[in-house]
Order: sequence, then C-alpha cells, then structure tokens
Amino acid sequence: MGPVYEPFFIDEPPEEFVYPVLNYPDKVNSLTLDKVPNMAGTLEGIKGQYLLFDGGRVLNVRRHSGYRVRINIG
Repeated sequence: MGPVYEPFFIDEPPEEFVYPVLNYPDKVNSLTLDKVPNMAGTLEGIKGQYLLFDGGRVLNVRRHSGYRVRINIG
C-alpha cells in the first residue's frame, strides 16, 4: 500500500472485550447523528453493531461509518 499507510498498521493481535448488556430497551428509539448531533447518556450495552443507551436510545454504528465522533468519558 505504500509508506504513507504504514503508521496505520499494527503488528499486534486485535483487542477483545466483553461489554454486557445491562438492560434491553422495551421500545427502541433509534438515534441518527444527522438529526441529533450531540447527545449524552449512559451506555448500557453493546449488541452487534448497536450501542444501547439509557432511555431506550440505540445508535447503529455501521450506519454512521465515515462520521467523525468525539466521545467524552467522565
């Protein structure tokens, strides 16, 4: 691919982690970053390509591929 892309390749195995789902929503409220560019909440679980937040809010990560996202943890 060329030397310009070499900094993006790592010679280490990928990290694996388990994030248990604390609460499945009764009713799903799908979020889109086009309509809601800023949000705050508690991440309650990860299921496949979906991030499950409090209040039944769900974010489809694959739908937002190519977006630049900033996450603040605190």
